[in-house]
Amino acid sequence: MRYLILSLLILLGCGYKWVGLSTDMKEISLGPIEGIREEPGFSSTLREAIREEFQSRGIRVLEETRFRLQGRVEGIGLETVSYDRSAYTKQYRVLVTVRMELLEGGRIKWQGKLSRSKVLTLSGDAVLDESRKEALLRDIAKDLAEELYLRLAMETCPREGSQ
Repeated sequence: MRYLILSLLILLGCGYKWVGLSTDMKEISLGPIEGIREEPGFSSTLREAIREEFQSRGIRVLEETRFRLQGRVEGIGLETVSYDRSAYTKQYRVLVTVRMELLEGGRIKWQGKLSRSKVLTLSGDAVLDESRKEALLRDIAKDLAEELYLRLAMETCPREGSQ
């Protein structure tokens, strides 16, 4: 529902002419996304999710272009949301925060902080299954990539009378 509302805002903000990144941004390169020690593989998962999201939207992802995305994973938190009757953790909330920036010719064109959280419910035993946690982190990476695209579209779409 959140994405539908955000998409409608983009449509209204762009005057129904065109939805997406600015017309001169048909190619983008991905710079480094710095990770954190606790989850060193998440930065590459996020990078791949961003690549897939932008390519699915018709943006070519190349090695070197005028526009370059880069960022830093600021944190991945794991907090207990609920317990079972035996005082074992039943649910965790996984919260990921990243800071991203879009560079145009080496100058910052856009920067922003993105956060996303999801709840992980444990089955039967009270042990956190790493494979389920990794799957949840992949889902969060996809959500962050979609939010990144939408936020860039809102910031860079042509405005009414600005041509």
